Order: sequence, then structure tokens, then C-alpha cells
Amino acid sequence: MAEVFPDTAGAFEGRLGRVSYYVTRDGRNMARKKRAPKSKRRRKRTERSDGFGALSELGRGMLDVIRKGFPERPGNWTAWNAFMSHNKEVVAGKDRREVDFGRLACSWGSLRPPRAEATVEGATVRFAWEAEGNSFGGRTDDAVHAALLWREAGTWFGVAVEAGARGTGGSAEWTLPDSPAEVRVYAFVLSVDGRKASPSVPLA
Repeated sequence: MAEVFPDTAGAFEGRLGRVSYYVTRDGRNMARKKRAPKSKRRRKRTERSDGFGALSELGRGMLDVIRKGFPERPGNWTAWNAFMSHNKEVVAGKDRREVDFGRLACSWGSLRPPRAEATVEGATVRFAWEAEGNSFGGRTDDAVHAALLWREAGTWFGVAVEAGARGTGGSAEWTLPDSPAEVRVYAFVLSVDGRKASPSVPLA
């Protein structure tokens, strides 16, 4: 804070750059400089907020996937809480608004992921999975799911569709809405009672 001695134009008030000018009760003209740019800690908080914003925007379009993919979570958590927690490190880019889809978790849990593959041609998704027997972390009656994410006019949408049982193997095909700009496909399994899931596996 400093006192200003104006010229013949008299006292003045307002802001010029990072300096604010004002007049005190006793008529003195004072200047106060605005604080320096954000500290590293504040910049990190802003980056974290921007990252969660990007993730939240994506999540709002794939609620069906989130609700099915995160049944294993602390009692006071919602599926949304689990999704945000497991994906807090998947935002990238200079402004942390780009989602790293190769690391995105569409599901999470204690089961073993399925052995699956997928191809995308335009709006058509072809999905196939291998037959597996009962083993640690998996049963033949586990339900294999495909998480289908697609982008239209800058907005992401997503659904989780059941393809079949882990023990049977097989294939499925789905057609997405007209000409999506981008498509992502993941595979995961749910137990028969829907209380357990596997981590998702990115396929396309």
C-alpha cells in the first residue's frame, strides 16, 4: 500500500493493471497492488478442478455404464463417487481437459476381466469374447458386458450392454446412432447377482 500524490488533475480512483487506486476518508489518495500470480499450490488446485470438470462432463453422458460398472465400493459411496475416484488421474493435456481413454476405468472390482476384442466400422461395433472356465476371480456364469462410448456434436454418450456368459464365448454386433465422431469400446464382467465386477479393458 502506498500514498499517491496526484498532479493538478486531482485525486483519482479505479484500477490500472494490477494497481487499484482509492481515496481514504481523510482525503488521501492511496494505491494498492494486486497480489502476484497464483502460487504453485493454487495452480495445482485449479488444474485438479479443471480435470474433474472434464471427467464429470464425460461421466454425465455415461451414467448407465457407471451405475453397472462400480458395484464394489465403500458403503457410503455412490457409483459416481467410485468412478470419479478411480479416474482422478486420467485427465491429461496442457490444460488437463483431455481424457486419456486408454486409462479410463468404466468399471472396477475383484473379478478377472474377460478375454475380448472389438472392431469399429463407422457406427457398427463388432464384439467377441473367448469362452473361459471357472477359476480364481471368474465363473462361467459371469455376464460379459461391452461399454460403448460415442461422441456426437462434442458430447459423449455411453451404455453398457450384456453380450453373454463368460463360459460360452461368442460374438455380438451393435449399431450406434448416426455417424458418431468417435467411438470407444471396453469390456468387463459382472457376477450373476450384479454385486461384483471386473476392471474394464479398453478394446477400441
